[in-house]
Amino acid sequence: MSLATHFSAFVILFTVGIHRLLCCICNYLKNPSLYRSKTWYFSEPRWKNLDLYSLLVILPIASFSHVFLFLAFSGNNVMHKFSFLQQSLVIFFFWVFLILIVVKESFDLYAILDSLVYSFAGVCFAVEFLMNGKGLVGVSGGMYGHLGELAFVCGGCCLCLAVKPSLFFVEFLFSCVLVLKGTWVLQVGRHYILICFH
Repeated sequence: MSLATHFSAFVILFTVGIHRLLCCICNYLKNPSLYRSKTWYFSEPRWKNLDLYSLLVILPIASFSHVFLFLAFSGNNVMHKFSFLQQSLVIFFFWVFLILIVVKESFDLYAILDSLVYSFAGVCFAVEFLMNGKGLVGVSGGMYGHLGELAFVCGGCCLCLAVKPSLFFVEFLFSCVLVLKGTWVLQVGRHYILICFH
């Protein structure tokens, strides 16, 4: 993976994490007793939600590019080749998660409960945890393994919010871990590039 890929992941995770963090703190401070976590903090008017709509376009492109890398990779390490396919699957799951949010909010579907959306997000993070760092050895594999551990924490937070969406501390932790995950992705990309060119 290139530094551009890692930087893109950093921008996405960092901005989503900061946005969630600020919105959850503002909602909690308005009325702590009525606080309830939201799957996505939408802005009014709807066109201001460029972050969500850009992710709906970017994620399938990223997923397809990983499939292309899987098909084009001719290295000897088969596990490294299949890691591209695994990453494509993880990105696809998060894209489906975003589609689920958009469908729920656009059509006011109350049949799709927030707990179902959070449960699906927990599954997405669990899949990422299981697949992160596979096929990589040495320091890079360990660093990607830590990304998997952060995904595990995110998945646990999502499952907690699926059961009880009024837990402010869990939402706060989830947002902070997304920010940390974004900065860690950037560090992993920087380290990976330094190893490749050293």
